[in-house]
Amino acid sequence: MNPENRPESRQESEIDWGLLNKSVDTIIQNQLKERINPNAFSGVYGAEEIKKDNETVERIKANFLQNPEEAQKKKFADALEIVIEQQISKDEWFGENAVIAPTSEHDDFINKVDGIVEFYTDGESDDRIALVLDASLGDKSLSTKKKIDINIRRMLGKNSPAEVKYFESQTTPYKGRLARIIPIVVGLDAKHSGELFALFGAVIESKEAERLPEGHLEAKKEELRMHPAQMVFLEQTHEQLTMYERLLENNPESSYTIEEVQKTRLIIENIIASKKDAGLKGIEDDGVLNIIRFEAAQAGRPS
Repeated sequence: MNPENRPESRQESEIDWGLLNKSVDTIIQNQLKERINPNAFSGVYGAEEIKKDNETVERIKANFLQNPEEAQKKKFADALEIVIEQQISKDEWFGENAVIAPTSEHDDFINKVDGIVEFYTDGESDDRIALVLDASLGDKSLSTKKKIDINIRRMLGKNSPAEVKYFESQTTPYKGRLARIIPIVVGLDAKHSGELFALFGAVIESKEAERLPEGHLEAKKEELRMHPAQMVFLEQTHEQLTMYERLLENNPESSYTIEEVQKTRLIIENIIASKKDAGLKGIEDDGVLNIIRFEAAQAGRPS
């Protein structure tokens, strides 16, 4: 299939950019985004190494601020990260056995990992995926495809495996470098990001309001708990894990194994099965979801 036939996201003309930006501002201003602090890893890395990492991040951030488009994209990604972290933690969007560990700014900017989801059963947490967020502004199919292509190269041993340098597990005492994590792109197009941000912002505002109709806040929180975005993220994860399994067949260059990918895929399948009530209603045409479906189906197959 030619690139021209790739499924695209909603047209920018359908998006209320003013409302979307207002919702993003509400989320970022009212929800403090947790970040791992590299300075807390003095027992793992030397002071000079940590200092250099911090200085590198500050230089990259300064460059972002000078580029309005990049700064806007980062702002959307930050808002999506806040929503996903909150919903995985509070409303079990990735199942009852999942927790999310935030990353440092170093791992965000340098290693391109926004969060680590840990799945644990029987006191273990060996199964993890690295989330790479994609809150697309309008039609950004090439951005999504680029992230997927990078991850495919990581999985096949053509690029270094996905890792985070400053990792602190939420389920075990481990603290330090986490290497060879399965990288997964999740995201929404601008229209559906906007709808999710608006609902999340409405919950924030309802909590702060002095007078509201009885049951208003509880209804909004329930709507958020059952939001179909969780099914989009789970399906996107499943599509990529299935793709990785296929690509890893007879690939001796990879440091990843089919068995570990398959184990994680089965975890995701069980979570999806437990969440049938959420469904994809109203969001099944999401642009990022369609692009991931397309790329996952095409990867490694003859053109």
